[in-house]
Amino acid sequence: MLPVLREVPDGKGRKHVFWHGGEEYRTRGQWDDGSGPWRAEHVSTDGRHMGVLNDQPNAEVVQSAVASMVTAVRIISGDRPVHYIADAGNRLGDELRLDVPTADEQGRIREKSEEDVMRRLTGVTEGVRRLRTGDEHRETIAFLKVYPVFTDGCIGQPQFAHL
Repeated sequence: MLPVLREVPDGKGRKHVFWHGGEEYRTRGQWDDGSGPWRAEHVSTDGRHMGVLNDQPNAEVVQSAVASMVTAVRIISGDRPVHYIADAGNRLGDELRLDVPTADEQGRIREKSEEDVMRRLTGVTEGVRRLRTGDEHRETIAFLKVYPVFTDGCIGQPQFAHL
């Protein structure tokens, strides 16, 4: 559940801003025209930029890699997730709302461990997809994403479970 990259002009091509764990990150192409391999910078509260990742093929890969890195660093440093949330997707990657009794209003499962999340979903094979017309229709779940949630509310990089 990473935020969408927000494009901002900087006079040197495309640059994107996103936040993860309450921290600001920027991605940009390494060439002046905004193309070429992409890199990520962490922006501190005093405005300093520190490069954290280089040589990625596009901005979306950079964002995912930063989220994975931040999640790993938090876990390695001893910050353990307080619970996990899961959401589902169809084979095309569209989000599906889980309509089981233990799901929240967004159709996600929230439990204390990854194992508990998966146990809650035993036997669940379909979810509900809302169409642009407002109609809803049931579709087969192709994969689940299980996200760690930390004490400060930061949502980490998901683990994928294919069904």
